[in-house]
Amino acid sequence: MYTIIPLLLAHIQELNKQILFLFKFIVKNIPLDLGKSKDDSLFSPKYNKLKVDKLPIIKVPEKKNYKELLEQYLKQ
Repeated sequence: MYTIIPLLLAHIQELNKQILFLFKFIVKNIPLDLGKSKDDSLFSPKYNKLKVDKLPIIKVPEKKNYKELLEQYLKQ
């Protein structure tokens, strides 16, 4: 049990180094200047179909007393 913990910690540190390397690579090589770019491909009309619909109106039915309903049924 005690030999697994240092191995797992070393593995986590290696994964953390890889994540930081990939993050730095993405930041350096992929421009994210949306305000400065003239490309409006992110705002094209074909993405309008991905909008969320309005929520439906949910009506809560009124609660009725079963005794009164039974009396009405028996009268009929």
